[in-house]
Amino acid sequence: MTGISEILVGGGVAAVLAAAIGGGMKAFGTEVPLIASWQRQAALFVVGLLLIVGGIRLGSQVAETPRPKAQVSGMTAVDFRSSRSEDSLLPGHGSGLLLVTTDIAVRNVTEPARSLTWSGTTATLRLGGATIPFRSYYFTNLTDQVEPWLGQHEDAGPVSIRAGEVARHEVMFIPLNTGTGRYKWDDFLRAINRPGDQNPVFEITIATAVGEAAEAPITLRCTARVDELMDDLRRLSRANVTSRWITAECGQQGG
Repeated sequence: MTGISEILVGGGVAAVLAAAIGGGMKAFGTEVPLIASWQRQAALFVVGLLLIVGGIRLGSQVAETPRPKAQVSGMTAVDFRSSRSEDSLLPGHGSGLLLVTTDIAVRNVTEPARSLTWSGTTATLRLGGATIPFRSYYFTNLTDQVEPWLGQHEDAGPVSIRAGEVARHEVMFIPLNTGTGRYKWDDFLRAINRPGDQNPVFEITIATAVGEAAEAPITLRCTARVDELMDDLRRLSRANVTSRWITAECGQQGG
């Protein structure tokens, strides 16, 4: 039972007991004075029964509502780019940081169900034997009917998702300061240029919750091919474009 249904049932039981003995009692936090007439006792008895029945029905309806279930999709590609000193999205962070952007969609697939909360998003980049932590910084809401809008959230959330609905965001991630500074674009270029190195793996963790209860986190993983990233850089170099933004198709997804 929920708190409201418990209050209704408790008040109903108190009313029935008071009607049975003619009042003059205190139970379940309710004080009932002496009742002078049998008509009032009968009315109190009926009201008590109605409260009990209503409380039980309310509790059963809440209990029968299925728990929501999150389904996460997107991340078919990721963009790697460098921050710029004039970048209005990152005031005070300076230039040269590695920023990662990708598209994420979270759907509440159970109908009917309670609302689901997309409560947070974090990420890691594994490359060159290192694991670099990221946090979501900005997001673009891609589900607006008129036009997308840019918002700022520490964890790209929380976002409430009703049954059958989907929240789709283009999320930008910024590297955390691990004590030796933040991971930079030049660090990324050196790592992918190193001979025989591993392909970069970008992994996102989606946190969801139902009410105050956290659900099991969901992971999306993107493995980018170094040879494709280098081909992209060489192609832009031949075109005399100094690229500080390259896109990687995700060769492996899911968690």
